[in-house]
Amino acid sequence: MTRMMKQVTCVEIEVLLPAMAAGALDADDAQAVHSHLALCPPCLLHLRDYQAAVEQLAFAVPQVAPPAELRSRVLYSVAHSPAAVPSLPLALSFGTPRVVALRVPPAAVSGILPRYRRVAPALLAACLLLLVGTGVWAGTLRQQVLLQQQQLQRQAALDEMMHTPGVMLATLTPQTGSPVRGQAVLAPQHRQVALLLASLPQPAAGRRYQLWLLRHDGAPVPAGMFAVDAQGVGMVMVDTPADPTGMAGLQITDEPAGGGSPAPSGTAWLEGWYR
Repeated sequence: MTRMMKQVTCVEIEVLLPAMAAGALDADDAQAVHSHLALCPPCLLHLRDYQAAVEQLAFAVPQVAPPAELRSRVLYSVAHSPAAVPSLPLALSFGTPRVVALRVPPAAVSGILPRYRRVAPALLAACLLLLVGTGVWAGTLRQQVLLQQQQLQRQAALDEMMHTPGVMLATLTPQTGSPVRGQAVLAPQHRQVALLLASLPQPAAGRRYQLWLLRHDGAPVPAGMFAVDAQGVGMVMVDTPADPTGMAGLQITDEPAGGGSPAPSGTAWLEGWYR
């Protein structure tokens, strides 16, 4: 969408946050929101409120275990029931209000229907058995809820930091000429740094990003490692060995995965000074 290709404002983002929390935005709008949130903690906190409401929806409907005899009934019905012939035009409804009408030319019907009668019952049975027997849908939903809970925990920690007296915001500037952007949130007595990142490329195989605290003399102190999503966007909480507000700056490099480095050895992507 042309509107989303330019830099958007908080007012424009605010109207998209409910759909973002529900996972209902298209790819262009979602990327624009991600990029804005990476540099705007207030909008990120607003998104947290919407996500908390969406999370509760996942638990609003009680989970009901299917009866034990359902599998036998499905198999018996497939084996003993005649295949149903669909009326034309076919109407496939994928939830209200979206309805897609399929109009099949008469010449094609004579070739389609015999094959449909043979394969439709078996496909239906296979789908039902997969859903009921393996619980794929329920497992996927639980995984999504778990990821959502982890995101909410990170956002709750950021919320607490934002309301801590003496909180500091540090702009991280790119060191490689790439369009990567970032901002860090630091608060006294918090041994964590909240990183809001956008357009950070995926590191090479076997490498991850590492945060460094920079002393007043420029000496780096290793902190935790982190990852970003496929679009290079991240809202991550990185553990630090000391109160970061007592340091002078931050740096992000890519280092070997599996524990990081005792000293920077990879590309310096972002750096920011706040003392």
